[in-house]
Amino acid sequence: MIDCIIPARSGSKGIPKKNIILIEKVPLIAYSIFVAKHSEQINNVYVSTDSEEIAEIANLYGAKTPFLRPKYLASDKASDKQVFLHFFEEAYKLNIPVTENVVHLRPTTPGRSIEIIDKAILDFLSINQCTSMRSAHKSDFHPHKWFNMKDGYFNPLIKSISNIEITNMPRQSFPEVYIPNGYIDIVKYSTFKFKGAFHGNKIKSFLTEKVIDIDKPIDLEKAIKEPLIKKLAHSIKKKYLF
Repeated sequence: MIDCIIPARSGSKGIPKKNIILIEKVPLIAYSIFVAKHSEQINNVYVSTDSEEIAEIANLYGAKTPFLRPKYLASDKASDKQVFLHFFEEAYKLNIPVTENVVHLRPTTPGRSIEIIDKAILDFLSINQCTSMRSAHKSDFHPHKWFNMKDGYFNPLIKSISNIEITNMPRQSFPEVYIPNGYIDIVKYSTFKFKGAFHGNKIKSFLTEKVIDIDKPIDLEKAIKEPLIKKLAHSIKKKYLF
């Protein structure tokens, strides 16, 4: 069995109180909690937050919030590594056991399958040498054809080799690339505590379909049309009759 940490800060610029906004009359964070609670591979479900309101809602849906994180770890500049280190250090002070491997679920991804979460965990636990796991989906676009801009001029994001102009090469000539999507990540305490990197240098891949990430109001409109999210909302409301 493995524990799960769901980081959910109170501040959000695009959507106020995003992590507890209602989708199908269910708080956004409740989707991640519900999936984690019903996983056969996850034991404890913890929420790391700076907000008493988020903590109270998380507790209603079965998550544990043994303490609040400080405000300086709730800004958009705070890294995942800092947040997870704080959680582990505070948990140990309170004699709260947390597993070496932890599932990292972002509350902004409401449409997850419990079966896929379990499959990812089992895949990760079957390989000892990996330092973490990240989910991703195949990208339709390639960074070799992208530009950045400086002083009104485009510059290739990836520099050309010799006289070959990379940005004009056919897409099919480039290797496939993948975009991390927050469906599920798994990290190791020993990696981000002692090796300096949150995910380390042996990141196990776990491929999924594209998922909806709630960042802007238009994403909320997409979410309410998603069949899996509707199904989860029905199950959550059926179990928690508030």
